[in-house]
Amino acid sequence: MQKLEKIDALRSRFSLSYQEAGRLLEEYDGDVLKALDELEKLKKAKRQRAEQYIEELTEEYARKY
Repeated sequence: MQKLEKIDALRSRFSLSYQEAGRLLEEYDGDVLKALDELEKLKKAKRQRAEQYIEELTEEYARKY
């Protein structure tokens, strides 16, 4: 798989710019699977932070009202 194909593979699954996808590939020595795994971990962590934030807001609202 050529570098541009790898970049397109990352971009097709995540909302990344060409520059972001290229940097991520460089960080993982062109290994698309490692890059995808890292993106999945980041996505999961972001989702967990958002869920925690919503829960905190809900609890705060419940205490006030």
